Amino acid sequence: MARLWIANTTTQHHEFIYRPKISDGGVKDGILRPMFGEARQQRIPVGGQICVGGPDGLDDGMIRTILDQHKHIVDFTSLPRVQGFQGLCYKIGPEPVPIEKILERIDENAKAREAVANDRQVASTLEIAARMRSVAGQEGAPFTDLRETTVQIAQKGHPEVNNGTPKLNRVVEVPEDGKEPSRRGRMSAS
Repeated sequence: MARLWIANTTTQHHEFIYRPKISDGGVKDGILRPMFGEARQQRIPVGGQICVGGPDGLDDGMIRTILDQHKHIVDFTSLPRVQGFQGLCYKIGPEPVPIEKILERIDENAKAREAVANDRQVASTLEIAARMRSVAGQEGAPFTDLRETTVQIAQKGHPEVNNGTPKLNRVVEVPEDGKEPSRRGRMSAS
């Protein structure tokens, strides 16, 4: 029996849900269909981890079944090679995932989210610039020579944030020939 550790490398709580395999079930349409038990749920706090199956551990087949239900989880030793955001990792063995590995990944995730946000801001600015150029080409439009677009991205004022004073977060400038976002992360459908 081995222990399966699942670590949360995000800045929010994670509800880890899995269904333990209770038997091999039977064959249907020529495929062995396993039978699963009731769904189980465990909360993983920010930067924390859980031991799935408790202190007694799980057999190798059950560990594989649980990991197969969560294809997005990677072995903690693979974290340095993962590009972009990675919310969960695992470790099989008596000791939990080292806390320094979790903290390193939380920092990398923050950088990945920042890169995705920057790409979305550039993409939005390009769209604004394209629409302004389109309007400028129409008769009676206020713009006749639009060479560059500058968009300010500012925090909205709220009484509980910065004493209600909006704070400028970023300025995005796009030259006329444009700039392509790197397309990191998920892009919203148009």
